[in-house]
Order: sequence, then structure tokens, then C-alpha cells
Amino acid sequence: CINTCQIRMAVCFDGKSPAAMYVLLLLSFISGTVGRPTVRVGVYFSLTGAGASTNNPEAWKGLKLVLDKLSQESLGAYEIVPLLCDDQFSIAVARGCWKRFAVDDPVPVVIGGHTAFTVDAANYFEPFGILNLQCCTGPNAIYSSPQRRWLFGIHRPSDDYPKGIINA
Repeated sequence: CINTCQIRMAVCFDGKSPAAMYVLLLLSFISGTVGRPTVRVGVYFSLTGAGASTNNPEAWKGLKLVLDKLSQESLGAYEIVPLLCDDQFSIAVARGCWKRFAVDDPVPVVIGGHTAFTVDAANYFEPFGILNLQCCTGPNAIYSSPQRRWLFGIHRPSDDYPKGIINA
């Protein structure tokens, strides 16, 4: 049985990637529980400010649609509950979101991040052992580094996926 307080992941969903939906479905089907406890999910996207011109608002809408569907259909053993933080496409604001999700109000899953934040997010979440599922691609070196045990990019070649899943 998995204690939801011990699950540490960061997930990114852009509304276009089937891999992200599969990861969320997998999370919701973790077995060994009675009833449907919740897994709180930290979500950070650029929704206002300069972020309004990115695809982040659509990413949030896509993620919310999937999470609502999982909840309405009672799919899986866990109900995934998102806690949204708007990073305003500012690295300083994003760092505040990360601190909230990792330190102030720890959550088992964090979803989000613009490619521009991949390296900083990986450096922040790695010491916490939080699986950081990151949007888009980011630099190859950050994903292939042996020091990156908890980084998982949604828009990566499929041979990168097992590393992140195994670490989870």
C-alpha cells in the first residue's frame, strides 16, 4: 500500500500530449487502498502576465478536463485534486510556487512548467526526491544527466520515459 504523503512527483500536461494523460491515469489507478483517498497535485502554469501568450492557459484547461473526467467517472483508486499556482511566466514567481509545493504545503505531485524553467525546476525539485514531470523538451543534457533521478519530460523520446517511471 502506498502512503499518498510519500508519493513525490512533478507532472506536466500540455493538453496535447497523450503521454501526460497516461501518467495521470496511471497515478489514479495505484492499487491497494480502500475507498478513494485524494492525491493533492501542485500545478504551476503561466496563466497571466507574459504567460497569457504561451500555450499554458490551454495546458491548464486540458489538465483540468482530464482531472475532472477522472473524478467524475471515479476512475482509479485515488482522486487527483489540483492546487493551482500561476507563475506569471516569471522565474521568481515560479520559485515561490515550487517552495509552496515542496516545503510550505508539500504535495505528492507537481504538474507544470514552461521549457524556460526546466533547468531551474530540476535543480529545485531534485533534492526533495520529487519526480519532476516537465513540459516540452528542455535541454537534452538536463534529462540525460545521471544526477537527474527525478526529472521526466513529457515531450521526450520514449526511451527517456522508463527512467522517470522507475524512479517514481
